[in-house]
Amino acid sequence: MKVRIFATFLILISTLGVDLSYAQSQRFNEQQLEQLCTQFPFNGRCEGFKEFMYGPGAQAECLFKFFEKEPERKCRVSVTEQGLTVYFKEIDSLDFVSSQSRYRKLKIPTNQIFAISSQRWVMSDRERNTSVIEKYRPIPLLIQFLNVEVGFVAASNSPNNNRSNILKIFVEESPINYLNLFGLVNSAPKVLLDNGIVAQLDTVEPAKDNSQQVKQLLETKQCIKCDLRGANLEKAKLESANLEGANLEGANLAGADLKNTYLVGANFSKANLTKANLEAAKLVGANLSEANLFDADLQGANLQGANLQSANLSDANLIAPTMMQDANLQNANLSEASLDGANLERANLQNANLEKASLRKGLVYINPDKNRSDRSPRAAEFEFQTNLSQANLQGANLSGANLSKVIFDRTNLQEANLTGTNLKERDLANANICGATMSDGSRSDRTCQ
Repeated sequence: MKVRIFATFLILISTLGVDLSYAQSQRFNEQQLEQLCTQFPFNGRCEGFKEFMYGPGAQAECLFKFFEKEPERKCRVSVTEQGLTVYFKEIDSLDFVSSQSRYRKLKIPTNQIFAISSQRWVMSDRERNTSVIEKYRPIPLLIQFLNVEVGFVAASNSPNNNRSNILKIFVEESPINYLNLFGLVNSAPKVLLDNGIVAQLDTVEPAKDNSQQVKQLLETKQCIKCDLRGANLEKAKLESANLEGANLEGANLAGADLKNTYLVGANFSKANLTKANLEAAKLVGANLSEANLFDADLQGANLQGANLQSANLSDANLIAPTMMQDANLQNANLSEASLDGANLERANLQNANLEKASLRKGLVYINPDKNRSDRSPRAAEFEFQTNLSQANLQGANLSGANLSKVIFDRTNLQEANLTGTNLKERDLANANICGATMSDGSRSDRTCQ
């Protein structure tokens, strides 16, 4: 029950050291709000405070791709068999005398989740004892974080009429937090595209003349489920554009700026994306089969479940924190591509060409965005190990590739070409290397039955 007693109200004002005229004209900061809700949890604005501060789940920071002003905010994420629940603060501060709640609870049922990707961020040795980190994170000095991205069905009234949304969860990897998110992360193979949500996104109505849709995209950067087949968008400025489910088959996007674009379920089959900037783009479930991505920048992109079969990714930048779990890279050309620290768990790289590609440990300095405080742990250098756990590299050409510190857990390397790589059999203890050509040119019969 909400308690509103005038005497309590006066005590509250004196406790916080503000007078009524000040309170009516100014807004609370975060510290004052938490002080208020700690002492007076039944205040109307503090509904959900206990769940947010002390409830079940992991304390984290959350970012919804389409959600009001899209800042990252403190949150608490609770995972159950029914799905996940997110408690978070509202965006705008409220007036002192307002009774509106500052906390929100969002439930995402399991059957509305279509993709889960994750990556472990480990602070590099050079950053672990810097004065900045010690100043803001003195005890304990946590150096490991988990970045999880969850694709889910959006509400019917979602911004921009998107059918899907992506929740980014960034959490300190403590035992408690890890256990809370462990089940969610490990359910990815079962969940991914299981209910056909992404398939529904690419049902685009053909347009006789798509010039109006091209104009709409260039003017508004919004074109959901548009028919843009064969469109000429060379060097187009489309940063942060929303192209969910759009059909760009055969389109010319050479040199286009697609940084931070939302491309879930989009079709880029046979498109020209040479030297395009796709940094941090959301390409979950996108079709990039036979696309030309020569020298494209895909650093930090989410390509989980994307179809890159026979795509040209030579010289492409795919270094961490790029996520490519469950991606189809059969027969793709990744020669001389940079994949340092990328997550390729369960990816299909059968017969792919990775000649002279770099898959070594990645060291990446990540700056916080303009909306973040300098206290962000991400304002530091992080190291990422390239993850090929359970990936299929049967018949792949890895000759001359830099494979230093790659995770080969249950990786299929049957008949793969490892000539000239910096690998030894002990590095492949948990991999299937039957018939593989080893770095010294010998043929392995280990694991053959």
